Amino acid sequence: MSRYTLQFDPRALKEWRSLDRTIQAQFKKVLAIGERDKSRAYAQAGKRL
Repeated sequence: MSRYTLQFDPRALKEWRSLDRTIQAQFKKVLAIGERDKSRAYAQAGKRL
């Protein structure tokens, strides 16, 4: 089994904060759906984006 480590990139937060609130909301929806069902989330994200 592979082991991964994640590091936070402060540039990502800066970019996130620069996005319009409506764009942030769309990303949040896609991420929330992805946690439940990744394959369905990708299909739905393609329709919305």
